[in-house]
Amino acid sequence: MGVYKRGEVWWYEFSFQGQRIRESAHTPSKTAAIQIEPERRRSLEMSAGGVRRQKPLLFSAAAKLWLAEGAHWSDSTREIYALKMAHLLPIFGKLLLAEITPGDISAFQRKRRNVGASPREVNMETAVLRMILRKHRLWHLLAPDYRPLRETENAGRALTQNEAHRLLTTAKKGRSQSLYPALVMLMNTGLRVSELRTLQ
Repeated sequence: MGVYKRGEVWWYEFSFQGQRIRESAHTPSKTAAIQIEPERRRSLEMSAGGVRRQKPLLFSAAAKLWLAEGAHWSDSTREIYALKMAHLLPIFGKLLLAEITPGDISAFQRKRRNVGASPREVNMETAVLRMILRKHRLWHLLAPDYRPLRETENAGRALTQNEAHRLLTTAKKGRSQSLYPALVMLMNTGLRVSELRTLQ
């Protein structure tokens, strides 16, 4: 039991639950092999105890998988999530999921507010971030320090003609075939979204 050399590479060997484990450490360094062997033993012990170790995963990759797995979403829902993701990826895309901190989320909130995003919009974007982290069993580590932005309860404001034009232009280019006509209906009738959904 222990480490031994085979050719130019060191190997390790130990017994685990009555089974002999004999594997290459993939290193020409005896010191490294000695350090790798207990880590491998600990990994087996954790797996046997039902503990699953998270593989390092970039937020950008996790986001792509999350969007692809939402088979039950409507086209409009998927499009909304994709739009929210467009604001998250520049900030979190190159970070590993396990590297994201409450401080990173606070910095994201401040940056979005500084460019004019409403508290409601920022909270919806961080909700997408929360769903992705929750899927990978990481959100509970951040939740105690997360604070959503306070949303105003006023009726909002009317869109300018330019804003309405840009909104409709973007909707027309989207993948959802129902988003554009829905917006046209809302703008021209004053219906609430809940009323539009039940319209026949």
